[in-house]
Amino acid sequence: MRTIYALSLILTLTFSVKSQTTWKMVSAGTEYGFALRSDSTLWCWGFNGNGQLGTGNPGTQAPVQLGTEHNWIKVACGAFHTLAIKSDGTLWGWGLNSVGQISSNQLNQVDTPVQIGTDQDWVSIYAGLAHSAAIKSNGTLWMWGYNDYGQLGIGNTNVTSVPTQVGTDIDWQSASLGGAHTLALKTTGQLFAWGFNFAGQLGNNTQVDASSPTQIGSATWKNVSSGYLFSCGVQTDGTAWSWGYNGNGQLGLGDVQPRSLPTQIGNGDTWDRIVAGSGFSYGVTLDNQTWSWGYNGQGELGIGTQQQQTSPSPVANFFAPESNGFSTLALSVGATDASGSTLYGEHVIGINVDTYSLCASGANYQGQLGLGSTTASLSFQCGIGDLSALETIVSTLVNVSPNPASGEIHVEVETANTI
Repeated sequence: MRTIYALSLILTLTFSVKSQTTWKMVSAGTEYGFALRSDSTLWCWGFNGNGQLGTGNPGTQAPVQLGTEHNWIKVACGAFHTLAIKSDGTLWGWGLNSVGQISSNQLNQVDTPVQIGTDQDWVSIYAGLAHSAAIKSNGTLWMWGYNDYGQLGIGNTNVTSVPTQVGTDIDWQSASLGGAHTLALKTTGQLFAWGFNFAGQLGNNTQVDASSPTQIGSATWKNVSSGYLFSCGVQTDGTAWSWGYNGNGQLGLGDVQPRSLPTQIGNGDTWDRIVAGSGFSYGVTLDNQTWSWGYNGQGELGIGTQQQQTSPSPVANFFAPESNGFSTLALSVGATDASGSTLYGEHVIGINVDTYSLCASGANYQGQLGLGSTTASLSFQCGIGDLSALETIVSTLVNVSPNPASGEIHVEVETANTI
């Protein structure tokens, strides 16, 4: 006679699956930087003479957390001001406010985050030298701040300190703000430009400023980026293009001659994105190969030298892909001094594709590399602000089957992964 035992298991144990907290977004200001962590906290470092760090404290040479909140989802640095969006869709700003680039607050400087308006439907933000932009969930584009060259796209050159809608279109996908000009893409991939056009940076084959959106050609674009006096981007066929000022080789065309129409960089069609800075550019291919070109006086090209490059040069660092508006490679648009001869904004911040750690290269006189010093670097230094804290990804029950059981039992655990 054989005895059969029935085993009935009811497990109510819960446990937490934990993962190393990682960085998911970076943005670079003229002499400072910001990064967003996967736990929705904001971290900043560098110069804070205009309140651009938002901490209300002096500048710092290493990353420090902005406040204690865990509800930030986007951040964008201008030259001396910062914008951010919270998880509830509200818009916030801080830093230099001399021309209303933050809000209608009459103070020239905002030291800690202030809410801009009361709307709760903001999804994307962009900051330039002294002007700002944001897109709402309904596809409308709004701009405010400095407007002497029509860079707000509202049909005039009047400064405005409150978000003002650009036209009536509801199909804006993204924007990029330069020194005093703006590029923007529609959901169809069509490119529009407006603002300052001294060097042909609008790409419409003129040097005439535009105060309203002007379509540039008929090509469709994957992404575009505004530099200080130049522009660049990648079309949907994977080709790379640039136009505008080129005195430092920032167009990547092998010379220093300006262009007033988009001109192809090389003949490759495997580009993923290009990011424009003050006087230099970075490009990333579909296989995560990184290239840089242009001004390199402080090592901002990350190639180990200070030699200017007029054509793309390989960078020994791979940066994480970008998705859902999270920038993983940031160059400051920068500014010049009163004489117009000295360029600022000469550093780069990126997120490494393998470790998701912060990396930086270039000028560091205000601690803008976040390395804990003011020593410049000619190549990328990684591991900036690395944290050992673990974040809880999910808590779950242990599932056992069959239950009741006779003989074999199976234990199943649900887990979740995040970057």
